[in-house]
Amino acid sequence: MPHHPGQTHEQRVLDVDDSVFVKQMEYLAKGGYRVVSFAALVDALEGKASIPKRSVVITFDDGWENQYRHAFPILRRFGLTATFFVFTDPVGTDPKTMTWDQLRNLQDAGMTIGSHTRTHPVLPAHHRALHNEVQMSRADIAQHLGRVPEFFAYPFGLWDQQSAEWAQRAGYRAARTYRGGAWNSARDVYHLRAVPVTDNMGRFERAVSGGR
Repeated sequence: MPHHPGQTHEQRVLDVDDSVFVKQMEYLAKGGYRVVSFAALVDALEGKASIPKRSVVITFDDGWENQYRHAFPILRRFGLTATFFVFTDPVGTDPKTMTWDQLRNLQDAGMTIGSHTRTHPVLPAHHRALHNEVQMSRADIAQHLGRVPEFFAYPFGLWDQQSAEWAQRAGYRAARTYRGGAWNSARDVYHLRAVPVTDNMGRFERAVSGGR
């Protein structure tokens, strides 16, 4: 979303300005990169399919309304797909988050909707809530969107063995953390690593090129 007065330092770091996001998506579209779905990545890791070497998966966390208003039109402009991980309790009640209708529009446009728990807790510190946060958030999305989500993202990227086991037990095909790098394997499907993206174009280019 566009940077604006009043943002915290964390918000300025985590929010990619629209003008930069356009440049990033243009870099992918014109640079010979293939943006593939989260499912395509997992299929490839499991040996069920293959993806091009210069493949990129785009994900968004939390389900903020500004992702629908700002990022979604840019993705459509370049014909790109992405996965939106949403935590479900505030959907439809908090104006800062997307509505179920907006999430349905994303899904109908070819985007993937994944779970990000119900209330966005630090899962390793809330083991008693794992059923509610991991499994019931999946049920929420299935109920409202008519499609059972296959993928899960840990809030703050923080996970432990119990939360990973719950993600598997709940029926997700894979789960994503927050940091760690671009390379994953079949052993990582319940703690897939990722590369946080900022406004820094140089870092973005190095990340998608593998540092070359």
